[in-house]
Amino acid sequence: MNSGNQHFDQLVAAGKPVGEVIAVDKFLIQANGLQPCTMHALIMFEDGSKGFVHQILPDHVVILHLGSEPVRTGMVAVLQHEELVCKVGKDFIGRVVSVTGDPLDGKGPIPASDVWPVFNVAPSIYERRLVEDQVESGVTAIDALFPMVRGQRMALLGDSKSGKSTVVTQLAINQKRTDQILIYCLIAKRRSDVDMLLSRLEENGGLDSAIVVVSTMFESLIMSYIAPYVACSIAEYLWQKCDQDVIIVYDDLTSHAHAYREVALLSGVSPGRDSYPGDMFYAHSSLLERAGRLDRSGKCLRPAISMGLSVTRAGGVGHNKRQKDLAAKTLKILADYRSAEEFSHFGSELGPEAKHALVVGEHIFEILTQSPSDTFSLYAQQLMLDIVLHLEDGLVLDVNLLKINSNDFGSKITKDEEYDGVRDMLIKEVTKASPTAVKKSDKPAEPTESVPSTKAEIKQEKAADKAQAKADKKDRKDKAAEEFKNDTVPEPEAIEDPTNRPGTTIAAGATTSAQVPNEADSTPQPDPVSPPETPQAEIHSDASPTEAGVAPEHHDVDAFSLPEKPANGEPAEEKIA
Repeated sequence: MNSGNQHFDQLVAAGKPVGEVIAVDKFLIQANGLQPCTMHALIMFEDGSKGFVHQILPDHVVILHLGSEPVRTGMVAVLQHEELVCKVGKDFIGRVVSVTGDPLDGKGPIPASDVWPVFNVAPSIYERRLVEDQVESGVTAIDALFPMVRGQRMALLGDSKSGKSTVVTQLAINQKRTDQILIYCLIAKRRSDVDMLLSRLEENGGLDSAIVVVSTMFESLIMSYIAPYVACSIAEYLWQKCDQDVIIVYDDLTSHAHAYREVALLSGVSPGRDSYPGDMFYAHSSLLERAGRLDRSGKCLRPAISMGLSVTRAGGVGHNKRQKDLAAKTLKILADYRSAEEFSHFGSELGPEAKHALVVGEHIFEILTQSPSDTFSLYAQQLMLDIVLHLEDGLVLDVNLLKINSNDFGSKITKDEEYDGVRDMLIKEVTKASPTAVKKSDKPAEPTESVPSTKAEIKQEKAADKAQAKADKKDRKDKAAEEFKNDTVPEPEAIEDPTNRPGTTIAAGATTSAQVPNEADSTPQPDPVSPPETPQAEIHSDASPTEAGVAPEHHDVDAFSLPEKPANGEPAEEKIA
Protein backbone atom coordinates (compact mmCIF):
# COMPACT_ATOMS: atom_id res chain seq x y z
CA MET A 1 0.00 0.00 0.00
CA ASN A 2 1.34 3.43 -0.99
CA SER A 3 -0.41 6.38 0.65
CA GLY A 4 2.29 8.98 0.09
CA ASN A 5 3.03 9.07 3.84
CA GLN A 6 6.29 7.20 4.42
CA HIS A 7 5.78 6.75 8.15
CA PHE A 8 2.26 5.45 7.64
CA ASP A 9 3.43 2.98 4.99
CA GLN A 10 6.20 1.69 7.28
CA LEU A 11 3.69 0.99 10.07
CA VAL A 12 1.41 -0.92 7.70
CA ALA A 13 4.34 -2.89 6.27
CA ALA A 14 5.43 -3.78 9.81
CA GLY A 15 2.13 -5.59 10.37
CA LYS A 16 0.50 -3.14 12.76
CA PRO A 17 -3.31 -3.49 13.16
CA VAL A 18 -5.16 -1.61 10.40
CA GLY A 19 -8.75 -0.29 10.34
CA GLU A 20 -11.16 1.77 8.21
CA VAL A 21 -13.02 4.94 9.15
CA ILE A 22 -16.77 4.26 9.06
CA ALA A 23 -18.19 7.46 10.63
CA VAL A 24 -17.09 11.02 11.40
CA ASP A 25 -18.78 13.47 13.80
CA LYS A 26 -16.55 16.53 14.21
CA PHE A 27 -13.62 15.23 16.29
CA LEU A 28 -15.28 11.84 17.02
CA ILE A 29 -14.25 9.13 14.57
CA GLN A 30 -15.56 5.56 14.42
CA ALA A 31 -13.36 2.90 12.85
CA ASN A 32 -13.68 -0.85 12.54
CA GLY A 33 -10.75 -3.22 12.72
CA LEU A 34 -7.71 -1.96 14.68
CA GLN A 35 -7.99 -5.04 16.87
CA PRO A 36 -6.37 -5.75 19.21
CA CYS A 37 -5.77 -2.30 20.73
CA THR A 38 -5.89 -0.66 24.18
CA MET A 39 -7.45 2.45 25.66
CA HIS A 40 -5.57 5.63 24.72
CA ALA A 41 -3.66 3.84 21.94
CA LEU A 42 -2.19 6.27 19.40
CA ILE A 43 -3.71 5.98 15.91
CA MET A 44 -2.31 7.44 12.66
CA PHE A 45 -4.47 8.17 9.64
CA GLU A 46 -3.24 8.01 6.07
CA ASP A 47 -3.25 11.80 5.75
CA GLY A 48 -0.70 11.97 8.60
CA SER A 49 -3.09 13.25 11.29
CA LYS A 50 -3.37 11.40 14.59
CA GLY A 51 -5.87 10.49 17.27
CA PHE A 52 -6.22 8.20 20.28
CA VAL A 53 -8.71 5.51 21.26
CA HIS A 54 -11.38 6.83 23.59
CA GLN A 55 -13.82 3.89 23.68
CA ILE A 56 -13.59 0.24 22.67
CA LEU A 57 -16.89 -1.34 21.53
CA PRO A 58 -17.54 -4.90 20.30
CA ASP A 59 -17.53 -4.04 16.58
CA HIS A 60 -15.66 -0.73 16.40
CA VAL A 61 -13.62 1.82 18.34
CA VAL A 62 -14.22 5.52 18.98
CA ILE A 63 -11.21 7.74 18.27
CA LEU A 64 -10.68 11.36 19.36
CA HIS A 65 -9.07 13.21 16.46
CA LEU A 66 -6.13 15.48 17.29
CA GLY A 67 -5.81 17.14 13.90
CA SER A 68 -7.41 20.34 12.62
CA GLU A 69 -8.44 19.01 9.18
CA PRO A 70 -11.47 16.67 9.14
CA VAL A 71 -11.05 12.97 8.37
CA ARG A 72 -13.00 11.42 5.47
CA THR A 73 -15.06 8.26 5.65
CA GLY A 74 -13.23 5.28 4.18
CA MET A 75 -9.80 6.57 5.18
CA VAL A 76 -7.37 3.93 6.47
CA ALA A 77 -6.04 4.08 10.04
CA VAL A 78 -3.14 2.15 11.60
CA LEU A 79 -2.04 1.56 15.20
CA GLN A 80 1.15 3.56 15.92
CA HIS A 81 1.68 3.12 19.71
CA GLU A 82 -0.03 1.09 22.41
CA GLU A 83 -0.50 4.28 24.44
CA LEU A 84 -0.65 8.00 23.82
CA VAL A 85 2.79 9.55 24.40
CA CYS A 86 4.23 13.03 24.19
CA LYS A 87 7.70 14.47 23.66
CA VAL A 88 9.63 15.42 26.81
CA GLY A 89 13.11 16.68 27.68
CA LYS A 90 15.15 19.31 29.50
CA ASP A 91 15.34 21.42 26.35
CA PHE A 92 11.70 22.40 26.88
CA ILE A 93 12.73 24.60 29.84
CA GLY A 94 12.38 28.28 28.94
CA ARG A 95 10.11 27.57 25.95
CA VAL A 96 6.47 28.05 25.00
CA VAL A 97 4.97 24.97 23.33
CA SER A 98 1.65 23.67 22.05
CA VAL A 99 -0.08 20.54 23.32
CA THR A 100 1.64 18.52 20.60
CA GLY A 101 5.07 19.79 21.70
CA ASP A 102 5.61 22.22 18.80
CA PRO A 103 7.33 25.53 19.66
CA LEU A 104 5.21 28.68 19.68
CA ASP A 105 7.88 31.24 20.64
CA GLY A 106 9.74 31.39 17.32
CA LYS A 107 13.02 30.17 18.83
CA GLY A 108 13.40 27.14 16.59
CA PRO A 109 12.63 23.43 16.99
CA ILE A 110 12.98 21.67 20.33
CA PRO A 111 14.89 18.35 20.38
CA ALA A 112 13.07 15.77 22.48
CA SER A 113 15.08 13.62 24.89
CA ASP A 114 12.40 10.96 25.30
CA VAL A 115 8.66 10.25 25.16
CA TRP A 116 6.35 9.85 28.15
CA PRO A 117 2.82 8.38 28.58
CA VAL A 118 0.19 11.11 28.56
CA PHE A 119 -2.30 9.18 30.73
CA ASN A 120 0.25 7.83 33.18
CA VAL A 121 -0.72 6.16 36.46
CA ALA A 122 -0.21 8.01 39.77
CA PRO A 123 2.47 6.63 42.15
CA SER A 124 1.34 4.10 44.76
CA ILE A 125 0.85 4.96 48.43
CA TYR A 126 3.89 2.99 49.61
CA GLU A 127 6.12 5.02 47.27
CA ARG A 128 5.13 8.33 48.81
CA ARG A 129 6.83 10.27 51.55
CA LEU A 130 5.66 12.88 54.05
CA VAL A 131 5.93 16.46 52.81
CA GLU A 132 8.02 18.99 54.76
CA ASP A 133 9.91 21.45 52.49
CA GLN A 134 8.22 24.82 52.01
CA VAL A 135 7.55 26.25 48.56
CA GLU A 136 8.64 29.88 48.19
CA SER A 137 5.75 31.66 46.53
CA GLY A 138 7.12 35.18 46.99
CA VAL A 139 3.71 36.28 48.33
CA THR A 140 3.93 37.30 52.00
CA ALA A 141 0.30 36.49 52.77
CA ILE A 142 0.86 32.91 51.58
CA ASP A 143 4.37 32.18 52.87
CA ALA A 144 3.80 33.74 56.30
CA LEU A 145 0.24 32.62 57.01
CA PHE A 146 -0.72 29.73 54.69
CA PRO A 147 2.53 28.04 53.64
CA MET A 148 2.66 25.54 50.80
CA VAL A 149 5.08 22.61 50.75
CA ARG A 150 6.68 20.57 48.01
CA GLY A 151 4.53 17.62 47.06
CA GLN A 152 1.27 19.29 48.12
CA ARG A 153 -1.80 19.52 45.89
CA MET A 154 -3.70 22.78 46.36
CA ALA A 155 -6.73 24.37 44.70
CA LEU A 156 -7.16 28.14 44.27
CA LEU A 157 -10.89 28.82 44.41
CA GLY A 158 -12.61 32.08 43.57
CA ASP A 159 -14.96 33.89 41.24
CA SER A 160 -13.96 34.91 37.75
CA LYS A 161 -11.53 37.83 37.58
CA SER A 162 -10.83 37.65 41.33
CA GLY A 163 -7.04 37.46 40.93
CA LYS A 164 -6.31 33.72 40.85
CA SER A 165 -4.14 33.93 37.73
CA THR A 166 -2.28 36.91 39.17
CA VAL A 167 -1.30 34.95 42.29
CA VAL A 168 0.03 31.98 40.34
CA THR A 169 1.88 34.37 38.02
CA GLN A 170 3.70 35.78 41.07
CA LEU A 171 4.47 32.19 42.10
CA ALA A 172 5.89 31.51 38.63
CA ILE A 173 8.08 34.62 38.64
CA ASN A 174 9.49 33.89 42.10
CA GLN A 175 10.81 30.46 41.07
CA LYS A 176 13.74 32.16 39.32
CA ARG A 177 15.21 32.46 42.85
CA THR A 178 14.77 28.74 43.65
CA ASP A 179 15.89 25.41 42.24
CA GLN A 180 12.40 24.49 41.02
CA ILE A 181 11.05 24.46 37.47
CA LEU A 182 7.53 25.76 36.92
CA ILE A 183 5.22 24.36 34.24
CA TYR A 184 2.29 26.62 33.46
CA CYS A 185 -0.60 24.96 31.58
CA LEU A 186 -3.09 27.30 29.92
CA ILE A 187 -6.37 25.49 29.14
CA ALA A 188 -8.78 26.95 26.54
CA LYS A 189 -7.57 30.53 27.10
CA ARG A 190 -8.02 33.64 24.98
CA ARG A 191 -4.99 34.82 23.07
CA SER A 192 -4.96 38.04 25.09
CA ASP A 193 -4.62 36.05 28.33
CA VAL A 194 -1.74 34.07 26.85
CA ASP A 195 0.08 37.21 25.71
CA MET A 196 -0.37 38.88 29.12
CA LEU A 197 1.13 35.92 30.96
CA LEU A 198 4.10 35.61 28.61
CA SER A 199 4.87 39.33 28.79
CA ARG A 200 4.87 39.27 32.60
CA LEU A 201 7.17 36.26 32.72
CA GLU A 202 9.60 37.71 30.17
CA GLU A 203 9.75 41.13 31.86
CA ASN A 204 10.62 39.62 35.25
CA GLY A 205 12.90 36.82 34.07
CA GLY A 206 10.52 34.07 35.15
CA LEU A 207 10.36 32.41 31.73
CA ASP A 208 13.96 31.17 31.99
CA SER A 209 12.92 28.61 34.62
CA ALA A 210 9.46 27.81 33.25
CA ILE A 211 7.69 25.79 30.56
CA VAL A 212 4.41 27.16 29.19
CA VAL A 213 1.98 24.70 27.56
CA VAL A 214 -0.70 26.57 25.61
CA SER A 215 -4.14 25.52 24.37
CA THR A 216 -6.51 28.23 23.17
CA MET A 217 -10.28 28.21 22.85
CA PHE A 218 -9.92 28.43 19.06
CA GLU A 219 -8.16 25.07 18.77
CA SER A 220 -9.70 21.61 18.74
CA LEU A 221 -11.66 20.72 21.85
CA ILE A 222 -9.51 17.60 22.21
CA MET A 223 -6.41 19.79 22.62
CA SER A 224 -8.02 21.50 25.61
CA TYR A 225 -9.00 18.09 26.98
CA ILE A 226 -5.50 16.55 26.92
CA ALA A 227 -3.53 19.78 27.67
CA PRO A 228 -3.22 19.19 31.48
CA TYR A 229 -2.22 15.55 30.93
CA VAL A 230 0.55 16.56 28.51
CA ALA A 231 1.85 19.22 30.94
CA CYS A 232 1.80 16.68 33.76
CA SER A 233 3.79 14.21 31.64
CA ILE A 234 6.52 16.79 31.01
CA ALA A 235 6.65 17.50 34.76
CA GLU A 236 6.83 13.78 35.61
CA TYR A 237 9.80 13.27 33.31
CA LEU A 238 11.77 16.13 34.89
CA TRP A 239 10.81 14.94 38.38
CA GLN A 240 11.26 11.19 38.11
CA LYS A 241 14.00 10.90 35.48
CA CYS A 242 15.99 14.11 35.90
CA ASP A 243 15.58 14.41 39.72
CA GLN A 244 14.28 17.97 39.33
CA ASP A 245 11.60 19.44 41.61
CA VAL A 246 8.73 20.86 39.56
CA ILE A 247 5.68 23.04 40.25
CA ILE A 248 2.78 22.60 37.82
CA VAL A 249 -0.09 25.08 37.50
CA TYR A 250 -3.35 24.20 35.72
CA ASP A 251 -5.11 27.41 34.63
CA ASP A 252 -7.82 26.41 34.90
CA LEU A 253 -9.52 23.06 35.58
CA THR A 254 -13.00 24.55 35.17
CA SER A 255 -12.30 25.02 31.47
CA HIS A 256 -11.00 21.45 31.34
CA ALA A 257 -14.21 20.18 32.97
CA HIS A 258 -16.27 21.97 30.31
CA ALA A 259 -14.23 20.34 27.54
CA TYR A 260 -14.50 16.91 29.14
CA ARG A 261 -18.25 17.30 29.58
CA GLU A 262 -18.72 18.13 25.89
CA VAL A 263 -16.59 15.16 24.80
CA ALA A 264 -18.54 12.83 27.09
CA LEU A 265 -21.94 14.03 25.87
CA LEU A 266 -20.98 13.70 22.20
CA SER A 267 -19.62 10.23 22.91
CA GLY A 268 -22.97 9.12 24.28
CA VAL A 269 -21.95 8.89 27.96
CA SER A 270 -24.86 9.22 30.37
CA PRO A 271 -24.80 12.70 31.94
CA GLY A 272 -24.73 13.26 35.68
CA ARG A 273 -25.06 16.36 37.83
CA ASP A 274 -24.97 19.53 35.71
CA SER A 275 -24.54 17.21 32.70
CA TYR A 276 -21.02 16.31 33.79
CA PRO A 277 -20.05 12.64 33.35
CA GLY A 278 -20.02 10.43 36.41
CA ASP A 279 -16.23 10.06 36.39
CA MET A 280 -15.54 13.81 36.34
CA PHE A 281 -14.20 13.86 39.89
CA TYR A 282 -12.05 10.79 39.24
CA ALA A 283 -10.57 12.42 36.12
CA HIS A 284 -9.33 15.43 38.09
CA SER A 285 -8.27 13.55 41.24
CA SER A 286 -6.25 11.01 39.23
CA LEU A 287 -4.54 13.92 37.45
CA LEU A 288 -3.63 15.73 40.68
CA GLU A 289 -2.47 12.55 42.44
CA ARG A 290 0.26 12.13 39.85
CA ALA A 291 2.12 14.81 41.83
CA GLY A 292 3.56 14.32 45.30
CA ARG A 293 6.78 13.54 47.12
CA LEU A 294 8.29 10.11 46.55
CA ASP A 295 10.57 8.04 48.81
CA ARG A 296 13.51 7.28 46.58
CA SER A 297 15.88 6.31 49.42
CA GLY A 298 16.02 2.65 48.37
CA LYS A 299 14.74 1.32 51.71
CA CYS A 300 12.06 -0.68 49.89
CA LEU A 301 13.91 -3.97 49.62
CA ARG A 302 13.75 -5.78 46.31
CA PRO A 303 13.14 -8.71 46.13
CA ALA A 304 10.29 -8.33 48.64
CA ILE A 305 11.57 -10.51 51.49
CA SER A 306 10.87 -9.73 55.16
CA MET A 307 14.00 -10.30 57.24
CA GLY A 308 12.08 -10.42 60.50
CA LEU A 309 9.25 -12.77 59.46
CA SER A 310 10.88 -15.15 56.97
CA VAL A 311 11.94 -18.63 58.18
CA THR A 312 13.20 -21.84 56.61
CA ARG A 313 12.19 -25.33 57.74
CA ALA A 314 15.64 -26.71 56.97
CA GLY A 315 17.33 -24.09 59.11
CA GLY A 316 21.06 -23.77 58.53
CA VAL A 317 21.58 -27.32 57.33
CA GLY A 318 22.72 -26.13 53.91
CA HIS A 319 25.16 -23.58 55.33
CA ASN A 320 28.80 -24.12 56.14
CA LYS A 321 30.38 -22.65 59.26
CA ARG A 322 31.22 -19.33 57.61
CA GLN A 323 27.73 -18.91 56.17
CA LYS A 324 26.09 -19.66 59.52
CA ASP A 325 28.27 -17.05 61.22
CA LEU A 326 27.53 -14.42 58.58
CA ALA A 327 23.78 -15.15 58.69
CA ALA A 328 23.65 -14.80 62.49
CA LYS A 329 25.62 -11.53 62.46
CA THR A 330 23.54 -10.12 59.60
CA LEU A 331 20.21 -10.80 61.34
CA LYS A 332 21.54 -9.30 64.58
CA ILE A 333 22.84 -6.12 62.93
CA LEU A 334 19.53 -5.69 61.07
CA ALA A 335 17.66 -5.90 64.38
CA ASP A 336 20.05 -3.34 65.90
CA TYR A 337 19.61 -1.16 62.81
CA ARG A 338 15.83 -1.07 63.19
CA SER A 339 16.14 -0.14 66.87
CA ALA A 340 18.71 2.58 66.20
CA GLU A 341 16.59 3.97 63.38
CA GLU A 342 13.59 4.27 65.69
CA PHE A 343 15.64 6.19 68.28
CA SER A 344 17.14 8.46 65.63
CA HIS A 345 13.66 9.73 64.71
CA PHE A 346 13.35 11.29 68.21
CA GLY A 347 16.54 13.32 67.76
CA SER A 348 18.24 11.67 70.74
CA GLU A 349 22.00 11.26 71.03
CA LEU A 350 23.07 7.87 69.71
CA GLY A 351 25.90 5.86 71.18
CA PRO A 352 28.83 4.47 69.17
CA GLU A 353 27.21 1.04 68.84
CA ALA A 354 23.94 2.51 67.53
CA LYS A 355 25.79 4.69 65.03
CA HIS A 356 27.76 1.66 63.85
CA ALA A 357 24.52 -0.31 63.46
CA LEU A 358 23.01 2.46 61.32
CA VAL A 359 25.98 2.57 58.95
CA VAL A 360 26.35 -1.20 58.60
CA GLY A 361 22.58 -1.67 58.30
CA GLU A 362 22.43 0.80 55.40
CA HIS A 363 25.21 -1.09 53.64
CA ILE A 364 23.46 -4.44 54.16
CA PHE A 365 20.21 -3.09 52.72
CA GLU A 366 22.13 -1.91 49.65
CA ILE A 367 23.71 -5.36 49.31
CA LEU A 368 20.37 -7.17 49.65
CA THR A 369 18.57 -4.91 47.16
CA GLN A 370 18.75 -6.60 43.75
CA SER A 371 17.03 -5.93 40.45
CA PRO A 372 15.50 -8.93 38.64
CA SER A 373 18.56 -9.21 36.38
CA ASP A 374 21.12 -9.21 39.24
CA THR A 375 22.24 -12.56 40.67
CA PHE A 376 25.26 -13.46 42.82
CA SER A 377 27.11 -16.71 43.41
CA LEU A 378 27.42 -18.19 46.90
CA TYR A 379 31.02 -17.07 47.26
CA ALA A 380 30.11 -13.58 45.98
CA GLN A 381 27.37 -13.34 48.61
CA GLN A 382 29.77 -14.40 51.37
CA LEU A 383 32.40 -11.92 50.23
CA MET A 384 29.94 -9.01 50.22
CA LEU A 385 28.47 -9.76 53.66
CA ASP A 386 31.89 -10.54 55.17
CA ILE A 387 33.38 -7.24 53.98
CA VAL A 388 30.38 -5.17 55.12
CA LEU A 389 30.16 -6.78 58.57
CA HIS A 390 33.90 -6.70 59.34
CA LEU A 391 34.93 -3.41 57.75
CA GLU A 392 37.79 -1.83 59.69
CA ASP A 393 37.57 1.68 61.11
CA GLY A 394 39.02 4.36 58.90
CA LEU A 395 37.97 2.70 55.62
CA VAL A 396 35.21 3.94 53.29
CA LEU A 397 33.32 1.23 51.38
CA ASP A 398 31.96 1.66 47.84
CA VAL A 399 28.95 -0.69 47.95
CA ASN A 400 28.13 -0.36 44.24
CA LEU A 401 31.69 -1.25 43.27
CA LEU A 402 31.54 -4.19 45.69
CA LYS A 403 28.40 -5.54 44.03
CA ILE A 404 29.94 -5.15 40.59
CA ASN A 405 33.18 -6.97 41.41
CA SER A 406 31.89 -9.64 43.81
CA ASN A 407 31.01 -12.20 41.12
CA ASP A 408 34.38 -11.80 39.39
CA PHE A 409 36.34 -12.25 42.61
CA GLY A 410 34.05 -15.08 43.74
CA SER A 411 34.83 -17.02 40.58
CA LYS A 412 38.53 -16.96 41.54
CA ILE A 413 37.84 -19.15 44.60
CA THR A 414 38.26 -22.81 43.60
CA LYS A 415 38.66 -24.17 47.13
CA ASP A 416 37.75 -22.87 50.56
CA GLU A 417 41.37 -22.21 51.57
CA GLU A 418 41.61 -19.45 48.95
CA TYR A 419 38.71 -17.46 50.43
CA ASP A 420 40.70 -15.24 52.81
CA GLY A 421 43.20 -14.18 50.16
CA VAL A 422 40.52 -13.29 47.62
CA ARG A 423 38.58 -11.37 50.26
CA ASP A 424 41.64 -9.27 51.14
CA MET A 425 42.21 -8.46 47.46
CA LEU A 426 38.57 -7.43 47.06
CA ILE A 427 38.77 -5.19 50.15
CA LYS A 428 41.68 -3.29 48.60
CA GLU A 429 39.67 -2.91 45.40
CA VAL A 430 36.45 -1.50 46.93
CA THR A 431 37.67 0.54 49.92
CA LYS A 432 39.72 3.64 50.47
CA ALA A 433 41.07 5.47 53.51
CA SER A 434 38.73 7.93 55.16
CA PRO A 435 39.87 11.59 54.81
CA THR A 436 39.37 12.17 58.55
CA ALA A 437 41.47 9.14 59.39
CA VAL A 438 44.30 10.41 57.18
CA LYS A 439 44.24 13.82 58.86
CA LYS A 440 44.33 12.27 62.33
CA SER A 441 47.28 10.06 61.43
CA ASP A 442 49.25 13.02 59.99
CA LYS A 443 48.68 15.18 63.07
CA PRO A 444 51.40 14.73 65.80
CA ALA A 445 50.21 13.37 69.10
CA GLU A 446 49.76 15.97 71.82
CA PRO A 447 50.29 15.26 75.53
CA THR A 448 47.03 14.91 77.35
CA GLU A 449 46.24 15.14 81.01
CA SER A 450 44.78 12.18 82.80
CA VAL A 451 41.11 12.98 83.06
CA PRO A 452 38.58 10.57 84.54
CA SER A 453 36.54 9.18 81.66
CA THR A 454 33.88 7.22 83.52
CA LYS A 455 31.35 8.08 86.22
CA ALA A 456 32.89 5.50 88.56
CA GLU A 457 36.34 7.11 88.31
CA ILE A 458 34.90 10.58 88.92
CA LYS A 459 32.96 9.35 91.96
CA GLN A 460 36.02 7.58 93.34
CA GLU A 461 38.15 10.70 92.96
CA LYS A 462 35.56 12.86 94.75
CA ALA A 463 35.43 10.37 97.65
CA ALA A 464 39.22 10.46 97.96
CA ASP A 465 39.24 14.27 98.05
CA LYS A 466 36.54 14.28 100.71
CA ALA A 467 38.45 11.81 102.89
CA GLN A 468 41.64 13.87 102.58
CA ALA A 469 39.77 17.03 103.60
CA LYS A 470 38.39 15.26 106.68
CA ALA A 471 41.85 14.08 107.66
CA ASP A 472 43.29 17.61 107.30
CA LYS A 473 40.49 19.04 109.41
CA LYS A 474 41.06 16.47 112.18
CA ASP A 475 44.80 17.22 112.23
CA ARG A 476 44.14 20.92 112.62
CA LYS A 477 41.73 20.33 115.51
CA ASP A 478 44.19 18.01 117.27
CA LYS A 479 46.95 20.58 116.93
CA ALA A 480 44.78 23.34 118.37
CA ALA A 481 43.77 21.17 121.34
CA GLU A 482 47.43 20.32 122.04
CA GLU A 483 48.40 24.01 122.09
CA PHE A 484 45.52 24.80 124.45
CA LYS A 485 46.54 21.97 126.76
CA ASN A 486 50.17 23.07 127.02
CA ASP A 487 49.10 26.72 127.45
CA THR A 488 51.64 27.95 124.98
CA VAL A 489 51.19 31.07 122.96
CA PRO A 490 53.47 31.78 119.97
CA GLU A 491 55.49 34.96 119.77
CA PRO A 492 53.87 37.80 117.81
CA GLU A 493 56.37 37.50 114.99
CA ALA A 494 55.72 33.76 114.80
CA ILE A 495 51.95 34.07 114.51
CA GLU A 496 50.81 32.17 111.45
CA ASP A 497 48.42 33.84 109.10
CA PRO A 498 45.44 31.50 108.93
CA THR A 499 44.69 32.56 105.39
CA ASN A 500 48.01 31.05 104.30
CA ARG A 501 47.36 27.73 106.01
CA PRO A 502 46.35 25.02 103.51
CA GLY A 503 42.78 23.91 103.88
CA THR A 504 41.80 26.92 106.06
CA THR A 505 38.40 28.46 105.43
CA ILE A 506 37.23 31.75 106.94
CA ALA A 507 33.66 32.78 107.54
CA ALA A 508 32.41 35.38 105.10
CA GLY A 509 31.98 38.96 106.29
CA ALA A 510 34.39 38.74 109.32
CA THR A 511 38.10 38.41 110.02
CA THR A 512 39.45 35.71 112.29
CA SER A 513 42.97 35.63 113.76
CA ALA A 514 44.93 34.19 116.70
CA GLN A 515 45.33 37.00 119.27
CA VAL A 516 48.44 37.74 121.44
CA PRO A 517 47.88 38.14 125.23
CA ASN A 518 48.65 41.50 126.91
CA GLU A 519 52.12 41.59 128.42
CA ALA A 520 50.76 43.56 131.44
CA ASP A 521 48.54 40.73 132.44
CA SER A 522 50.94 38.63 134.56
CA THR A 523 48.30 36.54 136.24
CA PRO A 524 49.24 32.92 135.65
CA GLN A 525 46.66 30.88 133.87
CA PRO A 526 45.52 27.83 135.77
CA ASP A 527 45.81 24.46 134.12
CA PRO A 528 42.43 23.21 133.01
CA VAL A 529 41.19 20.08 134.68
CA SER A 530 39.89 18.60 131.45
CA PRO A 531 40.23 20.45 128.20
CA PRO A 532 37.16 20.62 126.02
CA GLU A 533 36.97 18.19 123.11
CA THR A 534 36.77 21.06 120.64
CA PRO A 535 38.37 24.43 121.49
CA GLN A 536 35.98 27.35 121.18
CA ALA A 537 37.25 30.35 119.27
CA GLU A 538 36.24 33.93 119.94
CA ILE A 539 35.45 35.87 116.79
CA HIS A 540 35.71 39.62 117.37
CA SER A 541 34.46 42.04 114.79
CA ASP A 542 36.72 44.79 116.35
CA ALA A 543 39.67 42.58 117.23
CA SER A 544 42.74 44.20 118.82
CA PRO A 545 46.24 42.68 118.88
CA THR A 546 46.35 43.32 122.70
CA GLU A 547 43.31 41.20 123.52
CA ALA A 548 43.85 37.66 124.66
CA GLY A 549 42.22 34.87 122.70
CA VAL A 550 42.54 31.27 121.70
CA ALA A 551 43.13 29.42 118.49
CA PRO A 552 40.27 29.97 116.05
CA GLU A 553 37.77 27.33 115.10
CA HIS A 554 37.79 26.51 111.40
CA HIS A 555 34.37 26.74 109.78
CA ASP A 556 33.67 24.73 106.63
CA VAL A 557 32.20 27.39 104.36
CA ASP A 558 32.76 28.57 100.84
CA ALA A 559 36.49 28.87 100.20
CA PHE A 560 35.87 31.66 97.65
CA SER A 561 34.77 34.05 100.46
CA LEU A 562 38.23 34.54 102.02
CA PRO A 563 38.96 38.17 103.07
CA GLU A 564 41.66 39.95 101.17
CA LYS A 565 45.01 40.39 102.94
CA PRO A 566 46.58 43.88 102.85
CA ALA A 567 49.92 44.28 101.20
CA ASN A 568 51.69 45.30 104.49
CA GLY A 569 50.99 41.96 106.15
CA GLU A 570 48.62 43.34 108.81
CA PRO A 571 45.37 41.57 109.60
CA ALA A 572 42.56 42.43 107.21
CA GLU A 573 39.84 44.78 108.32
CA GLU A 574 36.34 43.57 108.79
CA LYS A 575 34.13 43.39 105.71
CA ILE A 576 30.50 43.66 106.59
CA ALA A 577 28.40 41.48 104.24
